[in-house]
Amino acid sequence: MVFMLWVIFAVLAAFLFATANIIDKFLMSNWIDKPIIPMLILGLISVPTVLFFYFFYGFMSLSFFNLFLALLAGAFFGFSNLLYFKIIKMQDISVVIPLFYFEPLVVLIIAFIFLGEAFTFSTYLGIFLLVSGAVLVSLNARIKFYSAKFLVLLFVSILFYSVETVIVKYLLEFADFWTVFSFGRIGMLLVLIPFYFIYFKNLKELFAPHNRKILAVISLSEVLGLTGYFSFTVALSFGFVSLVSALVAVQPFFVLFFAVLLSFFWPSVLRENTNLKTIALKFIAIFLMFAGAVLII
Repeated sequence: MVFMLWVIFAVLAAFLFATANIIDKFLMSNWIDKPIIPMLILGLISVPTVLFFYFFYGFMSLSFFNLFLALLAGAFFGFSNLLYFKIIKMQDISVVIPLFYFEPLVVLIIAFIFLGEAFTFSTYLGIFLLVSGAVLVSLNARIKFYSAKFLVLLFVSILFYSVETVIVKYLLEFADFWTVFSFGRIGMLLVLIPFYFIYFKNLKELFAPHNRKILAVISLSEVLGLTGYFSFTVALSFGFVSLVSALVAVQPFFVLFFAVLLSFFWPSVLRENTNLKTIALKFIAIFLMFAGAVLII
């Protein structure tokens, strides 16, 4: 049963992330001109979440070093996302997202070095197929050439997030997921504090009565994202970080499913390219992802 728990929570995390992605894509295409605003809303939503966990579940005690690591992990998460916002200003989001799915490979290397995670050849093959399928299902038909600055920022962002993920897995050996998750959100908030002052006017405008609909949709997206990350943390507490990270890469499958569904029934909300060549490529990608999932589960 414990074996299956990490699979259930990892897939749930992928589903929640995908749902948030679809909402974010709509928001950024129609209502938001500053991509950092949703992250600042995420920070605000994190405050009552952490307080709720503290008063209803309590926090386990951590050594000074592990407490520092927990806050550092949250800070890395915050820095990774800030770099992400910088990156999507340099390239179209549809170009950027596929490149972020190489993150499980970076996690695999870091987890092998620092946590000693090692697997059979079939498991490594499964991770490779999952990542390949995730990248392929997210790609568009255009070939892009990236600047050195773009590639450096992309690598640093992926590295920050990968290190954060491995640190969280390490900390889960000493404390429960409520505690690790909560201190991580506190670390993220510490990184965001200066940006609340920088974007105070934008946030104040967002809370105006005529923008309540936009605020509600942003909040929904960030609640889904926060819940997804909590589910991801729970999955890490039961499974190997390399495998959990790889399985969450099925997220593009859910994104594609929702995008195609919306394209057919609500094209005014979101339109997905549904020509035969694109659909065939997506099906190949989905086959690779599911083959990879079978090998690692």
